[in-house]
Amino acid sequence: MSKVNPQLPDKHRNLPVNSCAEDNSTFKNSNSEFLAIDDPLEWPLFSTDLSDEKGPYWESYMAINGIYCAACSLTIESALMAVPGVKQVEVSATNKKAKIRWRPSEVLPSVW
Repeated sequence: MSKVNPQLPDKHRNLPVNSCAEDNSTFKNSNSEFLAIDDPLEWPLFSTDLSDEKGPYWESYMAINGIYCAACSLTIESALMAVPGVKQVEVSATNKKAKIRWRPSEVLPSVW
């Protein structure tokens, strides 16, 4: 059964909670510590919906503590790009943020 959050924009209001994986096992078995970040109702709070003809596609922004230089940025970008389902990554040492584009049918935010 889907949860409904009336505070979300209309296009996200009726998004089913367990729509992120084909068999939903990834979401249901998520570590409870990361349950909120894997909930599709939460994604609009830290992401932009870029869905296209291939299906759901999100661009998320995450703060990164402890990053100081370009070498750190490249290391983090390489690690994130190695995660299946992550399609594009840009990390800024200056802003201490990462922009991550990903497909929820392939990966959930708690994985990256």
